[in-house]
Amino acid sequence: MKKYLSFVFYFFCLSIIILNFSSSAFAYEKYLNGNKNFILVDGHMGYGFYLVKDSIKISSQSNKYELKAWAKICVAEERTKKITDSYDKYYKYDLLANKMYVQNKYGVYEYVPTTGSWAETGVILPTGNLIFQILKGKKFYKTDY
Repeated sequence: MKKYLSFVFYFFCLSIIILNFSSSAFAYEKYLNGNKNFILVDGHMGYGFYLVKDSIKISSQSNKYELKAWAKICVAEERTKKITDSYDKYYKYDLLANKMYVQNKYGVYEYVPTTGSWAETGVILPTGNLIFQILKGKKFYKTDY
């Protein structure tokens, strides 16, 4: 019985290690094809979402409590590492209320929650945090992203 339990324990530990190294987080390159201008924001279902660092622009800072910025996001297929799509995202950071907003397809800014599933926030939250971090040297929201 002791040998059996020992075997089960070792098998369990080995399974955990293998699952960790085969997770999707390791499937995506931190920089697309080694180009440090394309920074990985997130990966989902075979596609990596990369922020184009050179595209980040501050569109306005009307006062010290509000910052608007935009950037290009590229979508690359995990297997081929080729860009399949790209789009621009516009962000507004309310520094006084500590709230981040993203512009929807109708031009209206919508609140970006600090928590939620991938279905709720997608790449919007980690992208907004990364843009702010590049511009100001710190994350906007104190999240794990």
